[in-house]
Amino acid sequence: MTEQFRHETWETPSIWDAEHARRLEKGLRRMTGVVDVEARKAGTVRVGYNQGQVRRAEIRGGLVLMGLWVNDIPE
Repeated sequence: MTEQFRHETWETPSIWDAEHARRLEKGLRRMTGVVDVEARKAGTVRVGYNQGQVRRAEIRGGLVLMGLWVNDIPE
């Protein structure tokens, strides 16, 4: 079961402030399969997800569609 859930972290200079981070979190939580989100003003986004319902590339694409420039951070 633990292999079903994953966490990914992306680094981004595109988060302007705490309110922007909250809006990003809210948007990502709407995605089917996303179970946990933490966006920080300091420039990181960490997402927990069910890989049986959503792919990593879809989440990353969602971040880009929300206007973020993202770098992968190896876990």
